[in-house]
Formats: sequence, structure tokens, C-alpha cells
Amino acid sequence: MRGLDRHHCRINDSDQVVTASRLANGHLHGFLWQNNTLTDLGTLTGNPGDEDSSAALGINNLGQIVGYSAAALPLDRGYFI
Repeated sequence: MRGLDRHHCRINDSDQVVTASRLANGHLHGFLWQNNTLTDLGTLTGNPGDEDSSAALGINNLGQIVGYSAAALPLDRGYFI
């Protein structure tokens, strides 16, 4: 991970934080920070090492995350987890 994008950090009342960061390969991924653990949210295709990207854009007080995932193919999708 190269660095957090501070423009997209969101936090809920339970101190869960979502953001996006560039991986070492330069691709953007969404991340969740909770209980001193940083979790890569991955992409909808789930293919490690591909050119897909994702970003977590918000989190509510139930811990539900909203964001997007963009595939190397023209198959952009929103997600809610």
C-alpha cells in the first residue's frame, strides 16, 4: 500500500474508517480500518493482480460500506457491503 487518500476517508460513530489507497502496483483499492486492523476490500471480480480497482466512499453506523469497483473490462459496478 502506497498511501491513504485523505480526501475519501469516512468514519462512523463506531470509529470504523473507510478509504481508498493505491497498492504497490498502482491500482486503487478500498480499505476498512477497524479494531487496529486494515482490511483490503478487494474488487468485485476478486482477481488478485489484475487491473481492477475499487474505492470505499462511505460507511454508516451499521458498518455497511458503499463504494465502487471498476474492472479492466468495461464492467463498472457499484457495491454495498
